[in-house]
Amino acid sequence: MKEISYLYPGFKHVGYLPSVAFQRTVQRRTIVKLLKEQPCIKMLSIGCGYGEELNHCLMGLEGDGVIVSVMAVDVAAIRRDIFSQSFANQGNIRLSYEQLNLFNLYEAPGFGCFDIVQCGFVLHDVESNRKQLAFDIISKAVRPGGQVIISDIFVSDAAVQQCCLNVLYTQEVENIYGQFLYETQSAYTAGLLCEKDMNELLGNGQEPGLLRTSKDAISGNRDFFDSVAQTVSRMRYCNLDIDEVIYNPHCHNLAVLVSHRSLVNTDYAPLGI
Repeated sequence: MKEISYLYPGFKHVGYLPSVAFQRTVQRRTIVKLLKEQPCIKMLSIGCGYGEELNHCLMGLEGDGVIVSVMAVDVAAIRRDIFSQSFANQGNIRLSYEQLNLFNLYEAPGFGCFDIVQCGFVLHDVESNRKQLAFDIISKAVRPGGQVIISDIFVSDAAVQQCCLNVLYTQEVENIYGQFLYETQSAYTAGLLCEKDMNELLGNGQEPGLLRTSKDAISGNRDFFDSVAQTVSRMRYCNLDIDEVIYNPHCHNLAVLVSHRSLVNTDYAPLGI
């Protein structure tokens, strides 16, 4: 199956939204903590986009003996963009890039040996019938004992207990994108986004942008949200033990799940998959 890239130029500005910035800060904090224990790490970034998220997570992470080897993968052709990011020019960063989708990660050099795997705002794009396979591949990409960070958007348990597109599910999706639209307008009002950048991020409702994404998600044409509990269950099912779940204070539908791959295989029953 050919994978679709939902990346668009305006996505470069999404880091100005407080909810997204918080997600990135939490991921950075987790990476910093790991570097204190292990100064040299191999990192896989799944769905790296244009590289702004990695820049937020890695820029300025310098110190005695700190070396981060980063394998960035995305289904979009963004090599030039990611190598133009500031973090890529740090002396302690070893950056490489592969144009791969999540389901072809087995082809990534070093697959199975990464110390940390980071996946931001990717898994909600995966259809429900392929989500468990996606988590299984992510789990296998990291070494036993290595960490997996999932940063994403979620709906409530109640919203997924019924069929997709029930009234509660639709209402929560509307609220999620309503929050993003509000934060975009607020960033413009505060002078963080110029009018051109705001319009690139929003789009016109027809071309790619938050307005089009919101419309497609509400109608069920894209974005297949799980609850946090479902995601935890999927992760445990493929031997990822949860260390921490950090909820976003700006939008309660966003969270970061920090986990590590178990050293021994366990046998969990999946929940609602």
